[in-house]
Amino acid sequence: MRTIIIKHSRTGHILFAGDFLSLRDAVEAAIADNISLAHADLRHANLVNAQMDGAILDGTRLDEANL
Repeated sequence: MRTIIIKHSRTGHILFAGDFLSLRDAVEAAIADNISLAHADLRHANLVNAQMDGAILDGTRLDEANL
C-alpha cells in the first residue's frame, strides 16, 4: 500500500488522503465517505470499473483519465 493524496486542481488543497493500493481505491473510499471530489485533480487516473455512484465531481479534472 502507498499513501495516495487527492488534491484540489486549482488550490492544491488536500481533499482526501490515505493508504490504498491504487488511486481508484482512494476515489472509491472518498465517495463512500461522502467526500466531495469537486475540482479534484484526477488527470490521467485509471478509474476503470470504479464504483462512482453518488460522486460529487463538479469541475473535476479528468483529462486523459481512463473511465
